[in-house]
Amino acid sequence: MRKSRTARFEFLESRKLLTVNYLDAGSVADSSTELVVAGIDVNADRQIDLVSFGASSVVWRTNSSGEFSSPITIANVSASDVVAVDFDADGDTDLLTSSVVTNGLGEIAWYSNGDGAAGFGAKTSLIANVNVSDIELADLDGDGDRDLVGLRSTDMGAEMFWAANQNGSLQLPTVTIDVFSSQPRNLKLGDIDGDGDIDILGWNNDTFQWWANNGSGIFGDSQLAVDLESAQVSEPRLVDLNNDDALDLLYSSIGTLYWHANNQSNASPGFGPAQTIKETSAVLAATAPIVVDADADDDQDIIALSTTGNQVVSIENLGDGTFGPEQVLLENFSFPSKAITFSIDNDADQDLLVSGLSGTRILANQRNQPALEEVSISIGAQSAVVYDRATGNVRLETAAPIRTLEVLSREARFVTSAAENLSGEDDIVRIGRIFKSNDTGFNDVSFGNILPSGLSDEDVIADLV
Repeated sequence: MRKSRTARFEFLESRKLLTVNYLDAGSVADSSTELVVAGIDVNADRQIDLVSFGASSVVWRTNSSGEFSSPITIANVSASDVVAVDFDADGDTDLLTSSVVTNGLGEIAWYSNGDGAAGFGAKTSLIANVNVSDIELADLDGDGDRDLVGLRSTDMGAEMFWAANQNGSLQLPTVTIDVFSSQPRNLKLGDIDGDGDIDILGWNNDTFQWWANNGSGIFGDSQLAVDLESAQVSEPRLVDLNNDDALDLLYSSIGTLYWHANNQSNASPGFGPAQTIKETSAVLAATAPIVVDADADDDQDIIALSTTGNQVVSIENLGDGTFGPEQVLLENFSFPSKAITFSIDNDADQDLLVSGLSGTRILANQRNQPALEEVSISIGAQSAVVYDRATGNVRLETAAPIRTLEVLSREARFVTSAAENLSGEDDIVRIGRIFKSNDTGFNDVSFGNILPSGLSDEDVIADLV
């Protein structure tokens, strides 16, 4: 006699594939040279406005219930970088710009956001007569304000420097961190070694290098973070991808997404070997990945921009350094080169704004929109639980026949004891437990309204076992 197989609902949290739908909510700008760099509340009306820059100006657009104004000029400058930050610690978000000019007369400038209502004030020059390609801000010396790290061109190559923030001005002269014979790029700041202060990551000569901070703005010599196989790499990200509270390294190279686990807890802290997230395909030839918890499951998902495929895709992080399949969010968008995340409609989830040769478009995250009447929750490659929010009915759909099935309620939420008969075979229903058997097997079985109506996806996942 063939032994029957008992199937149980497993705890679904680590395996759920709840699709996050992004809705193309329209165009903000048609300009192919304008890159949106920040979503901030400029005018203190509790709506997220947009800041962008192009070939000759930095502008912002007011947000009125999701409709954006024509551009309002902040500065007529050819900026190499624009950073939104509360530079003077007065509670609103200012702008810092850097510029590279052929005659060496670039500068780092600050545009203060006064009381919010009037927008940005006039330019304050912080460092003059310098060509600076990249700036980042963080508290480097532990005094609570945002200091500046930059890369500037020199006669001999390039210099990485930092300048302390002193009540909205930069302490000069700047402090040299390192010098290079070629121009490094893509500075990123974060606590790489887990000692509580802000370190620096940068790219130079086919390597990612990092510089350890002792907590007071004194940096050690460069240390090798990753030895790259190709010089063609995207802007990197420092982000915890495997939920171990250490900042891992994420980047793309020649159309392949990689990440390196940060082993800061080991005896020899540093980044582990490259792990492939996605290889080049027609869908994904990725540059400039960004990270966001798109599905609100407490891990960082990846948004990748495909410049060869003219697409924007999302890749779900399953929480342990493994990733789900890509989901195409936007197609036929020429050369997407910049993306930011923010909540355009103040509904707590993160929307996307993408800039490229096709202009700038908004992709609205639909996770917190009114729930559909029925949701399907995957529990494996060939089975799914379907929950009807209106009635509380639950059914199981499987590709392979199951002869016996036991369902448990982790939180004792089952609300009925009405058994359903399966061809005369045994059905046993007790509080918090359902057992069904059928010698011929079943592929689609209804349990009735065993759960309360109106539960969220997360409630169903947390309860069924």
